[in-house]
Amino acid sequence: YNRLSIRPVMEVVKFQPYQLNKPDIEALKAGRSRFSFDEWTDLIVTSVGYNAQSFKSLRQKLLLLTRLVPLAESNVNLVELGPRNTGKSYFLRNINSRVYLSSGGKATPASLFYDLSKKKPGLIATKKVFVFDEINATSFPDQSLIAGLLDYMESGSISRSGRSTTGDCSLVFTGNLDLSPDGRWPRPEYSHLFQVFPRELCTAAIVDRMHGFIPGWELPKISDSLLSDGMGFLSDYLGEVLTELRRDQQFSDLVRA
Repeated sequence: YNRLSIRPVMEVVKFQPYQLNKPDIEALKAGRSRFSFDEWTDLIVTSVGYNAQSFKSLRQKLLLLTRLVPLAESNVNLVELGPRNTGKSYFLRNINSRVYLSSGGKATPASLFYDLSKKKPGLIATKKVFVFDEINATSFPDQSLIAGLLDYMESGSISRSGRSTTGDCSLVFTGNLDLSPDGRWPRPEYSHLFQVFPRELCTAAIVDRMHGFIPGWELPKISDSLLSDGMGFLSDYLGEVLTELRRDQQFSDLVRA
């Protein structure tokens, strides 16, 4: 005890850094063969923190796991719109540290692509997944950013002030929709589902570059009964496995199909 403060004092005398080794994908595939499709689906659902028995259908489980595609496949553009409290932002952020979550605010070319003053690559050039959370509350005041975003979503190339590179970061756009009184569908007042996007992104060019759409209104809201209490993969292991699958061409072809 520290005699002056009468508070417990802890002293670190040794520290050994720990980092997860590169996962053995072949061993994972061999283990996968021992599970049926339904068993493996439930295992992954449990591993990402959910109680598989709380989902009403296989479709709900697969919609949930579709959120993992941007982590397991490079340069995928995905959008999820739905009601609040369905875990849209919680999901990927808690699986892998190479996922960056931007919750509203102002997007700039410096933060996303390249910071000219610091001579430092932006987040899209360094992360595996960039999530535009609360997309309806995000502003894009710089028109050059929109042009750069369209180019990146199409080709994976990053260009700014004569500096060019390529990235493998997948983009996820999430936003909130108000539902009909029965909670089954978006309100009929929406002329189209992308209406909640900021005006700068509410264009055919952006929609054409989206690879998938998750109807978030079909997923249950987070509750105690929905959270997992079973056995599954450790989240850091699962996160590394998913990013390693980016190197697997057979898996990539399956996702693209």
